[in-house]
Amino acid sequence: AAMRARPISLVLPDEEDRTLDLWGFLSPGRLSSKGDERCRSPKSPWPSLLGETPSARRKDRSVSQPSAAIARAMQSLSAPQTAGSASATALRRSSSGTLQNSNRSAAILELPSVRPPTSPGGPGSPESGARRASFSDYEDACARLGVLPKFARAVQERRCRESLELSGLGFGDLQLQAMLCDRHLLPLGILSRWRLRDARLTGPGVEALVSKLPVHTEMMDLSHNDIGLKGISAMANRFQKKLLPQLRWLDLSMNGLRDVAIAPLTASLLFCPLLIRLELNHNHIEEGQALGDLLSEHPRLARLSLHGNALGEKGGAKVFQGLAENARNGGHLSDLDLAWNQLDGSDAAMALAEVLRISVTLYHLDLSYNNLGPASCQIIADGLRDNHFLYGLHIVGNAATMDADGFLTPVIDSPKASSLPTGDKPQAQQFGDLRQGIDGRLGARSTDASGLGVGAWTDADVLRERDVLEQQTTCWACEGWERLELQWRVETGSPTPKAVWAFTSIDGFRAGLRLKPVEGATPAVFAAARMVPRDGKILAIFQVDSELRTCRHCDLERLPLPVEIELRACEELPILQPEEVVRTELVNVGGEFEHHLILRMETASVISRSSEAGRSSGRSVLLDGPAGPVQMPRVTESEFRMRTKVPRGLPFYADYQRENPKLMEECFLLDWSRAKVARIVGKASEKDRKSTEEVVLAHYRRFVALFRELSVSGNDAGFGGVTQLEASALLMQAGLVDDVTRVADIDRCFIAAKVLPFDLRKAGANGTLGDKVLSRHQFLEMLLRVADQRYVQTGKCKSMCSAVASVMKSLAAVADAKVSELDGFQDAFHTDEVDDVIKKHHGILQEVYRRYSGHVAPPGAARFMSFGEFQDLLEAAKAYNNDFVPRRCGLAFRLGMMTQADEVFRSRFQEMSFLEFQHAVGVIAWMRSGGLTTALSEAVDSFIVQKLSPLSRRNLLRGASSFAGEFRGKANIAMTPTAFRGSMLRDV
Repeated sequence: AAMRARPISLVLPDEEDRTLDLWGFLSPGRLSSKGDERCRSPKSPWPSLLGETPSARRKDRSVSQPSAAIARAMQSLSAPQTAGSASATALRRSSSGTLQNSNRSAAILELPSVRPPTSPGGPGSPESGARRASFSDYEDACARLGVLPKFARAVQERRCRESLELSGLGFGDLQLQAMLCDRHLLPLGILSRWRLRDARLTGPGVEALVSKLPVHTEMMDLSHNDIGLKGISAMANRFQKKLLPQLRWLDLSMNGLRDVAIAPLTASLLFCPLLIRLELNHNHIEEGQALGDLLSEHPRLARLSLHGNALGEKGGAKVFQGLAENARNGGHLSDLDLAWNQLDGSDAAMALAEVLRISVTLYHLDLSYNNLGPASCQIIADGLRDNHFLYGLHIVGNAATMDADGFLTPVIDSPKASSLPTGDKPQAQQFGDLRQGIDGRLGARSTDASGLGVGAWTDADVLRERDVLEQQTTCWACEGWERLELQWRVETGSPTPKAVWAFTSIDGFRAGLRLKPVEGATPAVFAAARMVPRDGKILAIFQVDSELRTCRHCDLERLPLPVEIELRACEELPILQPEEVVRTELVNVGGEFEHHLILRMETASVISRSSEAGRSSGRSVLLDGPAGPVQMPRVTESEFRMRTKVPRGLPFYADYQRENPKLMEECFLLDWSRAKVARIVGKASEKDRKSTEEVVLAHYRRFVALFRELSVSGNDAGFGGVTQLEASALLMQAGLVDDVTRVADIDRCFIAAKVLPFDLRKAGANGTLGDKVLSRHQFLEMLLRVADQRYVQTGKCKSMCSAVASVMKSLAAVADAKVSELDGFQDAFHTDEVDDVIKKHHGILQEVYRRYSGHVAPPGAARFMSFGEFQDLLEAAKAYNNDFVPRRCGLAFRLGMMTQADEVFRSRFQEMSFLEFQHAVGVIAWMRSGGLTTALSEAVDSFIVQKLSPLSRRNLLRGASSFAGEFRGKANIAMTPTAFRGSMLRDV
């Protein structure tokens, strides 16, 4: 009775019976005389009740204004219904609820009253009058706007406390404006959640809505409308004035919004600090700069949905860059939906990879159907490799597959169907392969053994607007995966294995899950948990040390096709020795052989879903485990491969002799025997002489490093010896020249040390150096004389041993720097990488060495390169730069040479062999790069290719031919070999 309204009869003069629908259309039909059964034409889908339902709404809305007859009926409704009124005279009510006109035929339409139903007190009771007056503002507004006040009942029924649900009614702008005029119909002081989805709202309606929204508004759902730029401007103006500070959810999906509207909207949303969800699905957004700025600056935004827009590579890159800034600034964005866009490209992929590396808040990411190519998917996979926080990822519709642990594998070839056969028997679930047909789609439904639906369409799928033809994914959050614990129990009396892995049918037995020992279990138990789909059968195969086995506590099932499994290795099990191997693959990785051992299995264990792996009631990171909440991170265990060294030939530096204690002792004994030590320490006791020898021998590598540095500084005086100026400069740098030891004392010690004993002079010592420089044993004698003059003669030290130790201590800082410099270079140069480079360019180096060596070697002697020839080579190659200047040429020559024990009677320390030339090339490349050893192999390769390769045989022969043409026809010209060589170098 409460649903029945007071029937009103409207007489329309006509020759035939016709009904008048709610939009003012006349259509033929049989009239009804009952007040509770409304008349309508069979062709009209509209009920005559004013508060129609969304499912019964008329599809054709071309006419939005009621007819004149409806307007006149509305005027009659607003007039008092008294016996003497004009309306009562014109409209005579019969006992059957209809109006009769005896003079003419009439078409009668019964319309319910738009006022609330009367109370049991009757139409004239005060309570009924109060109710009728409660919505009078809405009715008056409708009359002013020329619309029918037919949504009062719908608003009443769909208003629940602070929430207003008017989705799907399609009432339009004028009805909304009329509703907003009635504070009883829409109590603005109470309402905070406005759901106006698919309400046919445009800019004026949204403008009227936001102008009256209270400050406590928390939610606005305006999706599936056409609010346009005018509506966005009205909202942006409201947001910027901070009049909606409590807004948490804004849905503007499917409004046809473009970039010109998105820019002011995102800028204004920064004034809504509590906004946590923004939905902009199915618009026409192409640029991502405004959205990226919003992400980077908004402190609380947790979900952004851009499903079904037109974002490209550049726009997607801007969004991801903003997301990266959000992560760096401590933002809270955890859910990003970018499905059905066009994000393929390196810019967007690299920006997303950076987000995956640094973000610890991103929980769910949807990249479905973005046409991402293999290159982009590989970049994303690299960024995802060490991510432990992303819980759900959708990648279907791109050139990649995702395994059950969330790792991506780019697909280069055409997609292949799943290898698991189909049939009546329930099959083990396998994810990660692209599937053909409808079996793997979201809309496919089947029933497992327990009677539960597999692949059922869920409310979450509808909420995310997923298509029925989309493929099922491995997203734990959306597909409702659950925790399953896998165990391997060691039999009593059996040895405890070193390592155990489990391979499951979820990914086709490709990835191995490492099982860890359970503490305190007797006998030993290995266990690990992983996420699995909620339904379907799970098969498992276990690797126990180097064997593949099945669990004896589980049922066994024969696989339709035998599977091949690659054995895993770990630090506890570095070497695998299985009994039967199907095949072995060897891969050369960094000079080592990586072994891939493949075994085959025909049976697998059926894993039961026990109570300890029971279904969780919710979809969250924290799951119910056997001992309480358990966090399930993605399995990102680094892979360990069985590797063995690749047999390499001898390196090029195998015969190079580095400085070692034995060589230093040999040098010391020769130098000590040739220095005039007896004249300096002759008066000391035998014990003091022995102690002095031990001190000098302990510091002799430092001494040799100092002598090598000083011997190449005074090139004018001769290569290989120390000049007086360089010796004085070293002692001054060490702080050994002051008021006690003056420069004149240093000169006197230098001159005294330069005097050779008679036997050495007679034997021809210093024939290769001259008499202006000190050889190595003479430089040693000079330091001993300085120690005697400074410390022994002045009484600062009572023994020669202490004096020498004091001098070497003063020189230690400079000497240690030279020693570490040489060791650092040789350690970086004697590597496999440099060995490969030198061997690759062996022909070029050998040709250049042959061209620039042997010109000063005596007849019949072995070929060598002198220091002068070395200088000519560097000048011809234009090897000098800002870091490697000509004055350092001698040091490069000396550092490439091996240290020789005898530098007095032999000139070997000045004769560079091919092996030493190879080291000198490395020294030059090292000096040219500023002394960096991190990429020495690349520096050596670049120097050889750019500087030495042009000096090869082909270029030199071209220079020789030009030289021959210059002197063609001059028969009387004779040239020496030296002149010919110099002319050739000039041509080059």
